[in-house]
Amino acid sequence: PQAERMLLWLLLFRFASSEHDDLHQRSIFLKGAPDGVFRVPHSQAKHFAHRDRVSLLDGGDGGENEKCSRGYLGNEEVCALQLLIHVDDGTVQETEKRLLNDLRISSSYLPHNTLVAYVPEAAVDQVSEMPNVLWIGVMKPEWKHETTLKRRLRALGRTPFAELQIQLVANDARSLANSWKSDMMRKVHRIGAIRANAVSISVRKKFAWQFIKLVRSHHAVHWIELRERPRFLNRQASRSVLGSESSHLDGSSIIWGKGIDGTGQKIGIHDTGLDISHCFFSDANVTSTPTSSPSTQSPVSSLSPSPTAMSYTPSPVASITNSPSTSFNPDVLNLREKGKAGTLKLPKAELEYCKECKFTDSFVPSEELALSNLVAMNDTLCNVTLLDELTGGYTYNIYPNNSMVIEVPGSSSMADSIRDFIFRISGNLDGSLNYTSEFLASKFCPNISRVLETWNTSRVESVAWCCSIDPSEKRMLDKFDMLDRAMALALRDNYMSCCPHSESLVNYDFNPSETEECKFDSGACLKPNVNHRKVEAYWAFVDDHDEIDGHGTHVSGSVAGHAAYENSQVNAFKGMAFNAKLVFSDAGNGHEFVFTPPDPSRPMQWAYDMGARIHTNSWGDSRNSYTIETQYFDDVAYRNKDLLVLFAAGNDGSSGYGSLGSQPNAKNVLAVGAAAQPVDYDLSTSATTQLATHHAQLKKTLCNPDAPAWESKGMLTALNSALTGICSSLGQDFSAFSGPEEAVNYYCPLLINNTAINGTSYVEWESWVCSLTTFNFSDISPQAADCRDGIKNLYFLGYADELPIYQACIQRYERNLGVQAAAGVHAERNLATFSSRGPTGDGRIKPDITAPGYYVVSSRSNGPDPAHQCTDARFTETSQPGLLTMAGTSMATPITAGSMALVRQYYVEGFHINGEKFPAKGIASPSSALLKATAVASAVPISGNVRFRDINVNDGNNTCSYDETGDLCPFYQKFALQDESTQRFLGGFGFLYLPHALWFKGDSHRLYVVDSNATLNSGDVFRFKINFPNTTGTHRPLRVVLTWTDPPSSPAASKALVNDLDLKVRCASSPAGLEIVSPHLGNGGSQRDSRNN
Repeated sequence: PQAERMLLWLLLFRFASSEHDDLHQRSIFLKGAPDGVFRVPHSQAKHFAHRDRVSLLDGGDGGENEKCSRGYLGNEEVCALQLLIHVDDGTVQETEKRLLNDLRISSSYLPHNTLVAYVPEAAVDQVSEMPNVLWIGVMKPEWKHETTLKRRLRALGRTPFAELQIQLVANDARSLANSWKSDMMRKVHRIGAIRANAVSISVRKKFAWQFIKLVRSHHAVHWIELRERPRFLNRQASRSVLGSESSHLDGSSIIWGKGIDGTGQKIGIHDTGLDISHCFFSDANVTSTPTSSPSTQSPVSSLSPSPTAMSYTPSPVASITNSPSTSFNPDVLNLREKGKAGTLKLPKAELEYCKECKFTDSFVPSEELALSNLVAMNDTLCNVTLLDELTGGYTYNIYPNNSMVIEVPGSSSMADSIRDFIFRISGNLDGSLNYTSEFLASKFCPNISRVLETWNTSRVESVAWCCSIDPSEKRMLDKFDMLDRAMALALRDNYMSCCPHSESLVNYDFNPSETEECKFDSGACLKPNVNHRKVEAYWAFVDDHDEIDGHGTHVSGSVAGHAAYENSQVNAFKGMAFNAKLVFSDAGNGHEFVFTPPDPSRPMQWAYDMGARIHTNSWGDSRNSYTIETQYFDDVAYRNKDLLVLFAAGNDGSSGYGSLGSQPNAKNVLAVGAAAQPVDYDLSTSATTQLATHHAQLKKTLCNPDAPAWESKGMLTALNSALTGICSSLGQDFSAFSGPEEAVNYYCPLLINNTAINGTSYVEWESWVCSLTTFNFSDISPQAADCRDGIKNLYFLGYADELPIYQACIQRYERNLGVQAAAGVHAERNLATFSSRGPTGDGRIKPDITAPGYYVVSSRSNGPDPAHQCTDARFTETSQPGLLTMAGTSMATPITAGSMALVRQYYVEGFHINGEKFPAKGIASPSSALLKATAVASAVPISGNVRFRDINVNDGNNTCSYDETGDLCPFYQKFALQDESTQRFLGGFGFLYLPHALWFKGDSHRLYVVDSNATLNSGDVFRFKINFPNTTGTHRPLRVVLTWTDPPSSPAASKALVNDLDLKVRCASSPAGLEIVSPHLGNGGSQRDSRNN
């Protein structure tokens, strides 16, 4: 097979090895086979297929295969088999061409030396007689899915469906999907084609295994897997990554100081939405006037200083006053610098949204799916056993090879969830409303059963009831009595809805009228608006805005956010590639799930077509496997060799090794883990930004009787209801607030008094807010607190955006930070405890790199509100804070994406030639492999301790630290003491630090690169030789990095690598080449690496 692209770091030898042992070559790596390997029988080599043709047609060994599959080649009379064709070493390409040219049969590759093909019965003899064919056999049904699939189906929890994806060996997905939907209507729901050879199906969970056994017998079916809906990966950067000049008190980076700032680069993002009214992204740029000049503000940035940078102590920042916020003219930029005032007229380029090929074009509300969900809701609410069934459990892998896996049980049931909401709504603390599960079933079952029974006869009324308990916002449920409201809230939190057009989109099915992939027609979808200052294209796939405190706006700010007024307060947190442009596709509607087209790689291809050459994705699932969708991500990178796709590693580090998602399992993506920042930075900057931002939002609600939440969103009713019960239980008098004004008169003074923030001590209002979070209603005396502090209950009833009580209490954050710092797991370049760990499902090194992700300050969305945000709430009183603190691998990934845009600019502008800008010698279109290799070459060691967990480790009293739950208790080990393979499974090749790789004139190190399109055939060798002058003194270590963009693998393969290239580095004592040490092999092993690319 072909292989392209490589990077040379000082010295590189690259070749395809043919020195494989016989057992290795005679093995086919199949996930569904025992131990992931099928060993080809030697005794039946060469003429197996010819002698045993009848056995082949019977399924090989009398198994469950049909004799053949008819109708999947567009011809009902054609009988075909899915065959594995094992060939001689070095003849894969030759055989592949023979199949295509002589027999018109397409094939795909499985390691090792095996082709998968859908062969008509009449052609079986011809295939077996091909000169290089050693063995052929039928793809057995049990090989078509993972061996653990049945167990994973049992672990699905409350969801009524198993969402399956099926890959075929025939390009007839749409007709096959229609056939299955017709034949299996009672078992199958939501069925449609993803690609020409792939189908997505939702099956009633209790029928799923029966369905799988049925369809796996079809020879056209190649692979079946359980799909998990991806989620956004946040848990609630410049100097560490780019380096800093000690002489630059403002923290200017080494890389930015060379004029590398993202100019000419374009980055694609698929995320919740983008608030283009924020001054980081708006075309008509506005900013507030700083309350103090930049020279007197804290020299903050989105990341901490590197160890060699000058340390600093934050200066006291301006007091937050209760003065009205500045009003802005959106067409005028306010300038006030050094006492001079003026205005600057800006050209305005309106952003036209791409509103074609939207989610609702591919998917439409389905009453069939809604009915199936209604059945599942009825089953749960009418069955005490199911009501009490615990969910939320997980597994913990103690060792990288999965040799010891601990099952941690769930801790919450549906009944528990309902009882918790009853408490939140009523405020009742005396235990009289602690209803039994039997009572809850007797209350809810009759009504929901009636709706189910009348679904067919009174469809309109049944649907209306279903949608009334699943409105667009939780707060709209206050018209129901307490118990029904609690039931509805619990169902919503578990994404159980029988409303066809639920905003959770769980009941949307494939659009039957869309017979082929949607095509773009309009200019906004086909041509970028290059005149817009920051956002050249916006595909409104789900909607055209972000939510309040939205994930997508924060991510985008880390990539390329920048206000045109350079002295804007928020520019202290500008993006890594702050002069780059963005191409954005909208993936969310306020829920935690990520929505993509049927083919999830399409947003990446669209962004590429609009000019983006880097695409970042801060979302994913928890399946550590190379799946059908993983294959698509590899495919889009393989088809576009200059497109670098990044994915967040995930936030499941608490599950131990192998906790990655399926997205970072892709070979060609850059998978990013998260690292911590210095504690002093987190306390002085991240924490105070969080404090000020959420304080402003609390005041916006609790100091304004006209805030929408009070009346139009029902907050006053919800508050009075909760406080009545709480105050009664505590024996305190309470008269319901007569209106928003009375409530504001009570709560607002608590938020205004003593509100100065000085960076070293916390204010009285924050103490009050923190008291709300720890207000344990039933464990206090009547004198211990005012029962009106029970307002915290509203946070759980749909008012979290308006009342960010928990986010505004940074004492909780400090406490957690203190515990982690004391354990040595939180400091600069320490691995974040939540960061998902490798290896991949087939044992490869992922994540590739780590970057700061805990806690990162970036742009804040104000939701669909068109007001311009451009202020740092620590310095300026505002109702529209412009900054937000978030944590997760979601934050580390855009920082890395912006950094890769800088690397790309470095090569395009020719810096690698002589250490200075040299555009005439630049690489016009650097490959993604070159960018990936540069990231790996730049890595510096991760420091500090790393947290592990074990069922047998505790503090001596059989209890865990405060932040741990369940039976798994933490223990800590130095990262540096782990062996090299363990270190790479934990944090990839290290912490991203670009000055370690990029070379500039005057630097002590040197960079050599080869970005090659050369083709290698099996056994070929590329050699590079470099002579080093005799020098003395201390030198940086030699680093050699080889990367290539590998073809997509079959999801059925237990080993994903297709092109198996090797790296050897030999050191010689003289130009004559006398070797003085054994060759150094790729990735530091004693044997060649046959898994990574």
